[in-house]
Amino acid sequence: MLPVGNDIVDLKTPATQDKSSDLRFINRVFTAHEQETIHSSKVANRTLWVLWAAKETAYKLYSKVAGPPVFSHRSFQCAIEKTNEQQSDFSIAVSYENEKIPVEVVTTPEYVHATSARGDAHNYLTDYGIRRLSPKDEERWQDRKAAESIFTELERSAIHNMASALVRYYCKRHLSALAGIAAQQWQIIRPTHEKKPQPPYLLLDGYRTDCDVSLSHHGIWLAWALSLPKNSKVRRLMSSDVRKAL
Repeated sequence: MLPVGNDIVDLKTPATQDKSSDLRFINRVFTAHEQETIHSSKVANRTLWVLWAAKETAYKLYSKVAGPPVFSHRSFQCAIEKTNEQQSDFSIAVSYENEKIPVEVVTTPEYVHATSARGDAHNYLTDYGIRRLSPKDEERWQDRKAAESIFTELERSAIHNMASALVRYYCKRHLSALAGIAAQQWQIIRPTHEKKPQPPYLLLDGYRTDCDVSLSHHGIWLAWALSLPKNSKVRRLMSSDVRKAL
């Protein structure tokens, strides 16, 4: 299995505006080096959310590899390694304890989207999707019978709002297109342990698979990341195989 992570930030929501001037927030979330990076940037607010999304993505990926740690944003330390000429795409190395997690970040005037994959990607296909919520999406969410036909009871137990439902809906459609397997055969499961949410995983016809998924939503934006084997059928995993894959 190739673990993936992703995170999206809606730059147009009131909560994301002028956050670079919130010193209490800055000191709680970012290291001294990261704060210097933010304050020296010509687009400080965007740079702040670039680093935030990178930290969130690294945390999601690390949680799949070693189990969810106690999350302190400052413990996931970012170093920008590369940007393009337009300074809209970033390569960031996120360090946590003895791990270094590579994260790629794409920015637009409307959102920041970070993605990461950890391991040997040679035998895996990775893909990402972004979608803006629309009035039609709201209509789909309000149709309860449709929602019940799309998701199993186990899936619905982790769905708490429209965005969390729709990101799963569009992610499964994307997965279906990549794998050539009907969307109805997939389940995206988000378990809990001691009342704490755990990373999501994929079931195919009720079996755990060697594919991986990451979900994110914020404001009007949905985003997801997928990995699945190249040039072979998706493998169903037994319990011992699941432990090896993780």
